[in-house]
Amino acid sequence: TLLALGCHIAHVNSAAEEELKKVKLPKNYMMSNGYKPAPLDLSDVKLLPPQEVLVDKLAENAHNVWAKDRIKQGWTYGIQQDLKNKRNPRLVPYMLLDERTKKSNRDSLREAVRTFVGYGYTVEPSDQELADPTVEKVSIDKIRFFRVERSYAVRSGKWYFEFEVVTGGDMRVGWARPGCRPDIELGADDQAFVFEGSR
Repeated sequence: TLLALGCHIAHVNSAAEEELKKVKLPKNYMMSNGYKPAPLDLSDVKLLPPQEVLVDKLAENAHNVWAKDRIKQGWTYGIQQDLKNKRNPRLVPYMLLDERTKKSNRDSLREAVRTFVGYGYTVEPSDQELADPTVEKVSIDKIRFFRVERSYAVRSGKWYFEFEVVTGGDMRVGWARPGCRPDIELGADDQAFVFEGSR
């Protein structure tokens, strides 16, 4: 993943491994599967600001991989976690995740990058990642969510569809073509047909 993100990785300190301290565990400490861990003490390993930018990119990538796997398994977005119906509130773009979830993702990946640095590697994001920080981020207003339970192609005769209302508020029911743009009101062009669904 680091190389795919365009990172520059180099081993600059071959003696770093010997300098790393191990966390002291009791001599008889062993996990239930028989593995005896030897965790590293990374408390002295600090990341530079460009490496923190990389941690954010890795966290976003990890979330996207997780979401892709869940979607392949039939999961969809839901306001609450529902294991039976395979719904998860975290099946949203990374930028829309709650801060607690983002922090959890970043913390685990920060430890991975700190481990590389602790072993004497430099990990630098690509020059593109360090480019102009004022580049506009995608706005929430330019994203539209659709949750499709089943899709069918009706080629002749009459058709209908059913839906279940699970939350209150503004709701539009209808269809949209793949070219439907998120910045245009649904039904305002020939890419979608909708009617007010809360009536």
